[in-house]
Amino acid sequence: MTRRVCIAIALMACSICVVAEVESVSRGEESVAAETADETRRYFMFSSRPNADAWKVMIANPEDREAATSAAVARIGGEMLGYYWSVGEARNYIILALPDSETVLAMLIQRLSSGLLVEYEATELLLSSDMPGVFARLEELNAADNSMPEE
Repeated sequence: MTRRVCIAIALMACSICVVAEVESVSRGEESVAAETADETRRYFMFSSRPNADAWKVMIANPEDREAATSAAVARIGGEMLGYYWSVGEARNYIILALPDSETVLAMLIQRLSSGLLVEYEATELLLSSDMPGVFARLEELNAADNSMPEE
């Protein structure tokens, strides 16, 4: 059985919206389409741009970085959902399911402090199936915040 995660990736330097479909083998879980994000499984897209030293390391040791990254992510309680390289900017985009924001921040600090990345960012992603709950919160927010102009 396969799972599909449709994720809209907003590329920073341009107004291009890319939809990535990620499939992985289900481990007895319900399909992702029926799943909603919760505190034990949150989705994040990491984007980084390696510096010259990092490229030299990768050239000297050519390998598929997804396998090594996936194993490390699994050891900290996460799951690799996708690992991509962009052609135009030579950036990488990694989509992970992780347990919490603290883990994400620790990963950012770890990688940035290595000195091998020029930029490293994380964006939390919501499943499309979570959006009805987001829209349901609008009534509560509008009732609490009367600073918005009424039409």
